[in-house]
Amino acid sequence: PPVIERRDATTRKLLPESVPARVQAWKNSLLDLSFRNRLLNLRPDRYGLKIMLPVGHLGEIEDRLNGEEVLKLLGLGGLNSVQTEVFQRGGAPGAEVLDGLFDAGHLLVPVDAARFKPLVSRLKSEAGLQEEESGANCLYLVVGTVKWGAKYGDYESPLFLIPIRIRGLRGLNIAEIQMDSTQSTTVNYCLIEALRLR
Repeated sequence: PPVIERRDATTRKLLPESVPARVQAWKNSLLDLSFRNRLLNLRPDRYGLKIMLPVGHLGEIEDRLNGEEVLKLLGLGGLNSVQTEVFQRGGAPGAEVLDGLFDAGHLLVPVDAARFKPLVSRLKSEAGLQEEESGANCLYLVVGTVKWGAKYGDYESPLFLIPIRIRGLRGLNIAEIQMDSTQSTTVNYCLIEALRLR
C-alpha cells in the first residue's frame, strides 16, 4: 500500500516521519478506498443537503465559519414572495437574491417547505447518532467536489471538509450551522489516496 506523505502547509517540504514506515503503511491500509466510502461517493440527495451559493463567494463560507459566525440554512419556504418570484425566474435577478441572502448570513437550500424540516431533522439526528457511537463529530460542510470519469462510474467526491454542527432549528424553514470548534477544515485524504492509486 502507498505511504501518505506529510508536508508543511506553507513550505510544502516533507515532514519527518514520526512512525516507522511499516506502521504508516498499516495505517494507510485501514482506509476504505472503495466507492462504498462516503468520502469517495458523496450522495447529498441521500446523506445531506445541497446549498446554493452566489458566484464568487465559495471561499467566504469557510472564512465566516472559521470566524465563529453562525450561518442560517434557509429553505425555499423561507423566502418572501418577491424573493421567491425573482428566484424562480432565474438569471441575474436570481443571483441578486442569492447575493442578498449570503450578505445577510443565509445559505439557500433549494427544497420546498414540506421537505426542508424533515431533511434537516434527519441530518441532525444521524450526526448525533454517529457522534454518540464514534465519539467524534462526523458532520461536514463540503466545499468543492471531484466528479469521477465514466471509467469509474457516476461518483462525486468532496475536496474540502468543514466540520460543522447544526443547532437551533427555528421555525419551519431555518436551521443554523456553526463550525465545530474542536476540529479544523481538512482536505479529503481518502480522495488523495484514491487518486494516487488510480
